[in-house]
Amino acid sequence: MKFYKNNPVRSFGASARSKGKLGVLVSFAAVLLAFLIGLAGPGHLRGNQQETEPIKVGAANDASDDVDPAESEIPVNWLPDLRVSKGAPESHVDLEVVSRQLCERRYFHDDAVTPDRIEWEIEQVTNPDVAKILLAGKQVCVQWNGDVVDRTKVVLKASLKDDPSKKAYAVFYAESWAPDYVMLTLIFIGGLGLFLLGMRNMSDGLTAMAGSKIRRFISLFTGNRFSAVGVGVLTTTLVQSSTATSVMTLGFVDSGLMTLKQAIGVIIGANVGTTTTGWLLTVDIGKYGLSILGIAAFFYMFCKRDWLRNFATFALGIGMIFFSLDTLKNGMAPLADLPQFTALLQSFQATSMVNVGKCILVGCVTTFLVHSSAVTLALTMTLALLGSIDLNSAIAIVLGSNIGTTLTALFVAFGSNANAQRVAWFHLLFNLFGVMWVWASFFVFLIPCVNFVGNLCGLESDVTKIALTHTIFNVANMLVFLPLTRQMDAFLRFIVPDKPEKPRPSTTGLATFATNEPIIGVERSRLEIQRMFGDCRELAEKLATALNGKLDDSELVESAFRLEDKLDHVQDETIDFISKLTTKTFSVDLASSAREQIRLAEELETISDYLVGVLKSNLKLKNAQLELPKMITDKTPGFLQNVDRILEWLEQNFSRRRHERLAGPMAEWRRQYVDEIKETRDSFMQHMFEEENDPLVIVAVEYQLNAWRRMYEHLLNIAEAMEVPAQGAKSRAAK
Repeated sequence: MKFYKNNPVRSFGASARSKGKLGVLVSFAAVLLAFLIGLAGPGHLRGNQQETEPIKVGAANDASDDVDPAESEIPVNWLPDLRVSKGAPESHVDLEVVSRQLCERRYFHDDAVTPDRIEWEIEQVTNPDVAKILLAGKQVCVQWNGDVVDRTKVVLKASLKDDPSKKAYAVFYAESWAPDYVMLTLIFIGGLGLFLLGMRNMSDGLTAMAGSKIRRFISLFTGNRFSAVGVGVLTTTLVQSSTATSVMTLGFVDSGLMTLKQAIGVIIGANVGTTTTGWLLTVDIGKYGLSILGIAAFFYMFCKRDWLRNFATFALGIGMIFFSLDTLKNGMAPLADLPQFTALLQSFQATSMVNVGKCILVGCVTTFLVHSSAVTLALTMTLALLGSIDLNSAIAIVLGSNIGTTLTALFVAFGSNANAQRVAWFHLLFNLFGVMWVWASFFVFLIPCVNFVGNLCGLESDVTKIALTHTIFNVANMLVFLPLTRQMDAFLRFIVPDKPEKPRPSTTGLATFATNEPIIGVERSRLEIQRMFGDCRELAEKLATALNGKLDDSELVESAFRLEDKLDHVQDETIDFISKLTTKTFSVDLASSAREQIRLAEELETISDYLVGVLKSNLKLKNAQLELPKMITDKTPGFLQNVDRILEWLEQNFSRRRHERLAGPMAEWRRQYVDEIKETRDSFMQHMFEEENDPLVIVAVEYQLNAWRRMYEHLLNIAEAMEVPAQGAKSRAAK
C-alpha cells in the first residue's frame, strides 16, 4: 500500500517511458528470459500482478506534494496487497494501524493530528467486477466475486475531518486467482528435470577434471577405515549422490574389488559427502544461474582444450542447478496461496512426535521415487524458502531422505553375493538407526543443537539450518559407527550368512555390475585386465608342468584348456562392458585408459591362444608317438620362462600404473629373443634331413618356434599400449 500527496489515478506503469535506454535493455532482457523458460514463468500463474514491496510498519515517507505518485520513491508498503484463491470468503483490511503511522510520521505536517481526526473514503476501484469494496469506519471489507479471476487496484483517500484540504492517497491491489495445475505441473517437471541434468553435468565435469588421480585414489583401498571414509566422502562429493556411491560400492564388493570392512567405511563417508549438496544449494545465486549457464555454454562450444571443456561442463551443471532452483521457487510460489495446499502441509507440520514421523516418511518415499536425496533436499529447501513449511518439518523431511536413499541400493543388492547384500543392509541400518535416535531426541536435542550451532556460526536462514542439520546428523552418525566397524562386520555376517553361490552365467560379473559412472566402470574393468595377466601366467605355468613329463595328466591338460576358454570369455565381456561405457561422457584421459584396456585384453587373449597352441602341438606329437628334437626341447623351457618373466614385469607395471619406459626395454628383449629363435630355426633346418625327422615333427617345430616369436610380438604390443596413456597426458600437458 503506497501513499502519495497528490491524486494517483493514472495508468499503472506510465513512468516506464521515462527510464530511457536502460529500461529498454532491462525490458529486452526480461522478455528474453521469459522466452527461454517458455510460457511457464511465474507471471502467467499470477496474472499481470507486478511485484510490490513487503510491509514494514513505521517506514518513513518522504514524498512531496509535487511528486507524481507513479514515480514516487517510497521505500516500502504499509499495507499488504490482497491475493486470494477463487471462491475465498470476504477479506478485511484494517486501517487503524495505518492511521497511527500517518500521525507518528507527521504525514500531514501537524503534530496535533490524532488517528480519530483522520477519515477514510474509497477514491477509486479500477475493476469492480473482481470484488465489492466497502468501507466501515477504519476497516475495508472486500467481498469477492466467486466467478471472477482478475485483479483490481483500490485507491483510498485519507483526509482530516476538520481540514479536508490535507489528504493522502493509499493504493493496494486485490486479486482473485485460480491455479493453473497444468502449468504448475509443467514448471515442476521442467525445473526438476533441469536440476537432475545439472547434477549430472556437474558430476561429469568434476570427474573428467579429476581424471586418473581420482581413479588411482579409488583403487588404493586398504584396511584403514579412515582412508575408506575419505574415499566415500570424495566419491560422493564428485557424483553428488550417496545412492550412486552405494550402488558403485555394491558392484565393487560383488566383484571382489573391495572387502566388506572397506565398504563399510566407504558407505559412512558417502553419507558425510552427500552433505556438500546441501551447502551448495544454500548459495543464493539463483538469479545468476541463467547467466552462468549461458557463459559456460559458449566455453563448451568454442573452446578446444579438454580442461576448459571439462570446466565448462561443470559450470553448465552449476548454472542449471541454480536456474532450476529459481524456476522451482517461482513456479511453486503460487501454491503458498492455495488453501488446499496450505492445509495439506499444515497436517504434516512437525509439532509432535507423530507428525515428525509423518515428515520422515514423506522424505523417505520422495527420495525413493526420484532416486536422489539431493532432489528431496532441493525441494524441501524451496518450500522452506517460500515459507510453506517450517524449519522443524523441513528437518524431519531431510532426515527421511537419508532412509529413502538406501532403498535403491537394497533393491540392487538382491541377486548379488552375500557381501554385496551386507553392504546394502549396512547402508540401511546406518541411516535407519541414526534417524531413529534423532527422532527420539528431536525436540530435546536436535532442534536445540541446530539452533545453538546455527546462532554460533551466524546461520540465520532456515535454508542454511537445513544444510547444517544434514551435516550434524551424518557426522554424528559417523562418529558413532566408525569405531564399530569390526563389530558391524561380524553382525552383518550374522544376519546375512554365507550361502553356496550358484555359478554365474558371466565369467567376470561385468554384465551385472551396476554403475552410471564411467570412471568407476573403467576401474572395475581394469580389475579384469589385472586378472587376465595372472591367468596368462598361470596358463604358462601349467604348460611348463605339462611339458615336463606331465602330458599324460588329463586333469592338468583339461584345466589348461578351461583357463584358456575363460580368458576368451573375459576378453569378450570386458570389451563389451567398456564399449557400453563409451556411450557416456568420457574425458580424454579416461578414453585413453579404456582403449588401453581393450588392446591389452585382445593381446593377452592372443598370447593364451599361442600357449594352448604349443600344448596342443605337443599332445598331437605324443598321440602319434613322436617327439620333438632335443635341440627344441632344450630351448622350449627358456622360451617359456622368458614369456612368463615379461608377463610378470608387465603385470607389476600395470598394477602400479607405471606407463613410462616400457616399450624401449621390451623392444630390446624382443630383438634378443627373436634372434635366438632364428638361430634355433637355422640350426634345426641344417640338421632336419640328417636326423630323418617325421613331417609332423617338422610342422610342429615350425609352428612352435613361430608361436614363441608371435608371443614376443604381442608382449611388445602390450608394452606399447601401456605407454599410450602416459604419452597422451604429456602431450595434453604440453598444450
